[in-house]
Amino acid sequence: MTSNKRTTTIEGWIDKASNQLQAAREHSKFPTQYSETIQAAQECVELSVKSILSLLNVTFPPSHGWEQDITLAIIKVTSGYKFQTAAYRTDFS
Repeated sequence: MTSNKRTTTIEGWIDKASNQLQAAREHSKFPTQYSETIQAAQECVELSVKSILSLLNVTFPPSHGWEQDITLAIIKVTSGYKFQTAAYRTDFS
């Protein structure tokens, strides 16, 4: 994939992730839309991870079923870093 096409693809994923985050925020305002909130938030995370891995040149299969590969990629990317556990949040603001 050429650098320009790669950048455009990553930017597209980031835009979609942002849209899904906004959708999750809107859905979270209504108790009856719990599953829609979770679905939009999950898609936001998936697109964000795809973008980050692509920016770091970590290859991954184009389909689902790659949980072990993604776990190994995350370990590779995060080794040497210390993370603080964020407090559980119910709001998306």
